[in-house]
Amino acid sequence: MDWTLSIHVVVCILIVLICVVLARPWTTEEKLAVTRRLGHLVHLRRPPRKHECEMARMNEAALANRDWLAIKHHIASKVRYTRLRDRTD
Repeated sequence: MDWTLSIHVVVCILIVLICVVLARPWTTEEKLAVTRRLGHLVHLRRPPRKHECEMARMNEAALANRDWLAIKHHIASKVRYTRLRDRTD
């Protein structure tokens, strides 16, 4: 039996569990701030670029504790949901 493979699998599972436990839910203020600054991108059906996320962070105090990648993934998931919703209609 190859122990390196099983150790690798265990490490990957631990990393995923840690990420799930450490994930913070978005507050209402954060959601409103993201929608206010980057909501137009949902209608354009495209995720934001890094500089757009950084500008939103600078202009909104509620987003100070979120990094640009979290903001990008939040908007990207909204875009994905919108595309799926429009496809099923």
